[in-house]
Amino acid sequence: MLRRLAFALPVLLVLLPAVHAADPAKVKQKLYVTNSDGDDITVIDTATNKVIGRIEVGLHPHGIAVPAAQDFILVTIEGTKPGQLVWIDPVTDKVTQKMDIGPAPNQLAVTPDGKTAYVPCSDGNWQVIDVPNKKIVESIYVGGRPHNTLSSLGIEEADVASRKMTHRVPSELTDDQKKVASRSHGIAVSPNQKEVWTCDVEHHEVQVFDITGDKPKQIKTIPMEGAVYWLTWHPDGKTAYIAVRGKDAVAVVDVETKKVTGHVPAGKVPKRLIVVTVPEKK
Repeated sequence: MLRRLAFALPVLLVLLPAVHAADPAKVKQKLYVTNSDGDDITVIDTATNKVIGRIEVGLHPHGIAVPAAQDFILVTIEGTKPGQLVWIDPVTDKVTQKMDIGPAPNQLAVTPDGKTAYVPCSDGNWQVIDVPNKKIVESIYVGGRPHNTLSSLGIEEADVASRKMTHRVPSELTDDQKKVASRSHGIAVSPNQKEVWTCDVEHHEVQVFDITGDKPKQIKTIPMEGAVYWLTWHPDGKTAYIAVRGKDAVAVVDVETKKVTGHVPAGKVPKRLIVVTVPEKK
């Protein structure tokens, strides 16, 4: 495992994507995209990069997470009062459970064993959820608006053992870009643990940092066709998926060449996204 931790220094045209019929249970790996200005999740077959379905989950879905077994998906719903936590079966792509939680829940995390979820809410609390029993067991008040790790543009690297920052590497920006306020938001370590990719939201690009040396170094900038938000990887490490919220689409990026190879239409203002390997039926 990595001993270093990198932090993100972090006219709407509505198109209805064509849905290609497929049996959800027969698709091996699927990309799930939360559409934050709508009420649904777009489901994409990563083998074809085609939309194969949509799941209505509630107004303004935001966070999405899975346990290590990937046998269920958890989604936070910001637009209901109170907020909600929704369970999805990735075999059938059906909502199986819902529970009320705190207001405007953001991006959550779930423990690898799937027993506990941690959900940041707009009332300043992190709610601790007993997932099997669908029960709030604790609220941890931290104040403010709990969210993701967020700072200025670029990345910071920290040593986990000493809990100290070791390097701060600003993004490489043009003079014109420096005039536009932005932030790094999405951040992900590549599956081979050699690179960190971050989404520069308002500069409409993804920045790639090499982390194999003593100090991270920006090695590539990948232009996007609109404001970006979050990213994730295909398990084979060959493809990255970027939520381009300004285009209502997901950009498909070849990891080796670092070039955009296509776009898949999503719903309204896509934000979080995750690839799930569908468990085999027992």
